[in-house]
Amino acid sequence: EWSVVANSHLARTLNDYPLHYGTNGCNIDPPNKADKVTTNGTNWFDGQIDGRGGEFAAPYCYQAHKAKYVNPATGTEYKIDVVPMCDYYSYVDGYGTHGIGEIKTNVAAYSNTTQPSIMLFCHDGDNAWGGGSSYYQESVQGFTAAAYTDADLEPSTIQQYLDDHPVPTNDIVRVEDGGWVNAASDWGHPTFINWIWPLYDATSHEFNPEGWTEDVRNWGVITAVDNYACMAEDLAGGTDVADIVFPSASSSNAEKAWHYYLPTNASCYMYYGKALDMEVKQTIAGNNAIEFAQLEINAHPGVDNTPPAVFAPQRWPYNPGAAGFGPTYGYQEFINPKDFTVWTFGFDVNGVSSATLKYRVDTGDEANALSDNVNDTYAGGAGVSAWQSITMTKRVFPTDNAVSDPEINFFVLPDAMADLYYAEITGLSDTLVDYYVEMVDTKGNTTKSPIHHVWVGDQDGGGGSDEVWWEPEEPTLNDEITININLPGVTTNSKIHWGIGTTPAENWALPLEQYWADGTVLFGGTGPAVQTPLSDPDNDGVFSITIGPMNGAQTIDHVNFTVFKNPSWLGQDFKIDINNNPNDNPTSANKSVSMLMNGTYTFSNADFTFNSGAGATFSGIKIVTAETAGDLEYNGSDITAGTDYTTMSSLTFKPITGATGTPYATFTFKVKDSNGNYSDATYTMSISVYNENPIGANASVTTMLNTNYTFKTSDFSFSGMGGATFSGIKISSVETAGDLEYNATDVVAGTDYSTVTNLVFKPATGASGSPYATFTFKVKDSNGHYSDATYTMTINVIASIPAGVSWFPENPTSNDAVTVYVKDDASMSASTSRLHWGVNGWANPIAAYRPTGSVLHNGTGPAVQTSFENPSAGLYSITFPPFNNASQTVSTVDFVLMYSTSNWNNNGGADWHIPITPAQSIETLSEDEITIYPNPMLNFSEISINSSEYRSYTLDLSDINGRIIKTIPIGSSKHVGISRGNLESGIYILTFYDELSKTSTSRKIIIM
Repeated sequence: EWSVVANSHLARTLNDYPLHYGTNGCNIDPPNKADKVTTNGTNWFDGQIDGRGGEFAAPYCYQAHKAKYVNPATGTEYKIDVVPMCDYYSYVDGYGTHGIGEIKTNVAAYSNTTQPSIMLFCHDGDNAWGGGSSYYQESVQGFTAAAYTDADLEPSTIQQYLDDHPVPTNDIVRVEDGGWVNAASDWGHPTFINWIWPLYDATSHEFNPEGWTEDVRNWGVITAVDNYACMAEDLAGGTDVADIVFPSASSSNAEKAWHYYLPTNASCYMYYGKALDMEVKQTIAGNNAIEFAQLEINAHPGVDNTPPAVFAPQRWPYNPGAAGFGPTYGYQEFINPKDFTVWTFGFDVNGVSSATLKYRVDTGDEANALSDNVNDTYAGGAGVSAWQSITMTKRVFPTDNAVSDPEINFFVLPDAMADLYYAEITGLSDTLVDYYVEMVDTKGNTTKSPIHHVWVGDQDGGGGSDEVWWEPEEPTLNDEITININLPGVTTNSKIHWGIGTTPAENWALPLEQYWADGTVLFGGTGPAVQTPLSDPDNDGVFSITIGPMNGAQTIDHVNFTVFKNPSWLGQDFKIDINNNPNDNPTSANKSVSMLMNGTYTFSNADFTFNSGAGATFSGIKIVTAETAGDLEYNGSDITAGTDYTTMSSLTFKPITGATGTPYATFTFKVKDSNGNYSDATYTMSISVYNENPIGANASVTTMLNTNYTFKTSDFSFSGMGGATFSGIKISSVETAGDLEYNATDVVAGTDYSTVTNLVFKPATGASGSPYATFTFKVKDSNGHYSDATYTMTINVIASIPAGVSWFPENPTSNDAVTVYVKDDASMSASTSRLHWGVNGWANPIAAYRPTGSVLHNGTGPAVQTSFENPSAGLYSITFPPFNNASQTVSTVDFVLMYSTSNWNNNGGADWHIPITPAQSIETLSEDEITIYPNPMLNFSEISINSSEYRSYTLDLSDINGRIIKTIPIGSSKHVGISRGNLESGIYILTFYDELSKTSTSRKIIIM
């Protein structure tokens, strides 16, 4: 057999990347070591990849290569043609007419006349915006006509191609399975997670034996039904396919059982999941099948020669000891632990007596070679170890809605459900592993699953939810290196602790200052390691620093780093190798820009990182893939993929009206230098679009019995957009008790109050309560914009304060102002006493949390000292603003009392600690809070979200069958426009998913 090589322009050598290495748009092999072959004297392995799982973003696979294999027994030489699969072209073709430009640039340009490339589009033809009739009658014909008239392309068929280019009889092709690029939430994942979302903990990334997902549960149903149908067939002595497809009164019960069983395997039931009644169709079909199978079983009492049904064994992590990526990791690279769990479903009508995981390691060539089958047979042979056995743990898997998902309605429950079995393989590293599951029923019948293979890498991430990565992944000395950290407990007080090696053996040496980022200091004041503070400019929880380029007088072999979370350390070191011998082509980096909604962003040279080892200058960019949303233009005209653009100030971007997102859109590019050279790598520009309206938060303040409260600016949380500043509040509803006044006059609903320090609240004489009163408001910015959300101010009135140290509220949330009281303490002094405090275990609080007059202890911190407010009658107090600033998450406020510089109270050595809990979650968005106008839609509709809470939305547009057509990130925007594009008339579903409350709400929209 024979395969055709379709090379792309991102060529690499075998020394750079193993077989079938892909970048995001490629369908990548599962990460198994497989065929070890020889090419140019270099050993390499099929499928040893970085584990990114085929997430769709960029369109190209790396260059495929020819290789050869020589059978050592016969000396016969075989050619192996390696064919990359690039989902991107089929994906784009499904949306409409696909031009020939990218094919000419990225495929035809690398073909040859003796063995030309052949390219096949493979998809439904009816996905996304492609349409059915319009795709075949317009898009296909338009593409074919363009290809027919082009001198470099030749429309053909597979058979005609093979007739024109005969295949040598000794050619070999190995076919690997893969994913479907346009499966929502899947994007080409090798395990088809959209049909079987794995059982794992989203925080720790570890296998979760108590996990439950709707589609995993349905495989348990199908596995049980399979055993019933197989047993019925065995007892009946066989079945006739005709009677299975078209059963009649004369058909056997086994044939009727199979007739009803087969529809349980329909792919769409899993794919559409919760839409309509998809979640129960397997159950209904299965129950019908079991009814007829049981009749056959009852007719043969005591007879059972059918082994257990065993679901195809799954594993987690899928790529042990190496990198994980994709939706299960939040699209961040994560180094998986080497230990992995194999899990499956098992069922037998008469019960399973044992379930065993068998595994062995490759002790020979460390590959599943073509020259033998020892890795593929139960018997094995030379080159593999003996089988090891692990008894699998059994879990009775829930048949009901175990997670109380409000979108699921199991109005029919299954008559049978398989049990979950799992076991962990531990202690392996840098080795090929074969494994299978063996299950025995109570009658002694045995099932062995097919043998599976996995290469266990030599890295070991473990460590829970730690996620650390850098860009570019393989930097040269000319690259800026951005180190990204997404770890619990990391804040703006955390630092990257790093050093360099000038030789492979050297570690943690002192880097030149020209390589440092802003804020870098010598560790401990002397080094040699340095520390650089982390920042999170877009408040997405991912902290980063950028260092380099490393092309100065000091030649660097590698960078070592770890994370100082302050006061704790990560406990894992990382190493970044630096390529000091790159070619003369320029390099760049992934970049991001931000803008306000309804605006236009004009790019500049500064938006594109540029480095050249040849001394060349920046000469523009080449667009590789066009924008994913909005409108990217050059001199007022739409940009075109594959085209050079030289003047960055002529490059502009406009989002659609009312749209927001972080990021909202991306495009990919190469940089070009003044010598006409392009970067080898393709980079991504991310564009975030923010709502122009400010954001506030719920809040609370506290006052004493019969004491007025004068509001402070810090009582009102505020985040302005585009540099806008706080300009007061608009009262939405007046106080529920007491008296709220502005300049001694009662406040009025619907009125702006610009100087909040003129707001005074007066409780009624003798009245108290927690809460005592509330009022609602919107925040206003200096541009005259109001927050979309309406917030609540809670006012607490305390009847008495206990002696000693206390605080109120006793259990504050992040939206509460917290007042610390010290009462009847004779050591306190109005002139010398201070509160000595910090946050999160004595870390340095950001300036927004420090009351007026606060200073850093000894001028450097990290602790802060603050004078007490208006001490009188033995009562001292300090009020902190709400700890809800996006720049720093606070879990505790830590403090002691400083009576004077020589006299302290540290609570007997325990200090005081105030726990700060996150604000309560938001309730589900109700249907009456969503307005769609006009509905039905002709060409365009506007969606308004009338919620009083602050939310962050993603909007899915689906057809009536639940198939997602388009996903729009709208963030906190309260208005978004949506156009019909080329959608056909009909009923569609809009699903609003709130990232903050983790809830969703759906509405119907009709397109005329």
